[in-house]
Amino acid sequence: MTNGCKYCKLSFKKWYSFQQYCNPMCRELFYKDWMKVNRIKYKGRYNEYDKNYNKKSSQSRKNTNKKIVFERLGNKCIICGESGHDFLNIDHIHNNGKVEREMYGDELYRRYVKLEIDELKENYQIMCWNCNWMKHKSLLRVGDRSKRISEKYYDLRYIVIQHYGTTCNCCGISYYDLLTIDHVNGDGHVFKKEHPKLGQGMGFFKWIIKNNFPKDLQILCRKCNCAKRNSKQCPHQKD
Repeated sequence: MTNGCKYCKLSFKKWYSFQQYCNPMCRELFYKDWMKVNRIKYKGRYNEYDKNYNKKSSQSRKNTNKKIVFERLGNKCIICGESGHDFLNIDHIHNNGKVEREMYGDELYRRYVKLEIDELKENYQIMCWNCNWMKHKSLLRVGDRSKRISEKYYDLRYIVIQHYGTTCNCCGISYYDLLTIDHVNGDGHVFKKEHPKLGQGMGFFKWIIKNNFPKDLQILCRKCNCAKRNSKQCPHQKD
């Protein structure tokens, strides 16, 4: 049985009735050309239907790996003893977290799971978000220019926090350095897209004051804010 190749159009002897190409190279070249024409169409279809599914699947794997690592490291903050998983975070003992996040990205927790227990305990520990922030703040070095900027930043931050209240609306903690501004409706990501130049510092505080302190903002400590971001509701409110 002879027929023309689907790519080069040359006639060839078919060994099977469903054979469409005279050799594997023609088959490969045909699909390359086909992808050039149809890539945009199928890429759009993937983004529309499969992106959310893959994102959920990736988040589910991350949460599973996170629980495994927490169990291997003791399931509680080494400073304050907090044991709620939504409030906990992996801290890098040698302060190289930024480098590792850039290297491994979303696969970071998968790497933790593969490490031997001795290596894991030597390089990582569990801290709640509040204790982790206090450790991070103690490591910050402030230069002359940064001091001037930080003075303006803390003046604006003081005005905003005094207006909304000086305690966390969820757990009631009043330690000033741990207080943050939270979007009540959980739409902070939408706000950032609409105002990409504001950031989370002075620009954001200036915007709040200029807009007469919007009512959809509140005070939360870092621990409650991060837990709400990860699970859409702080565990304190679930109880």
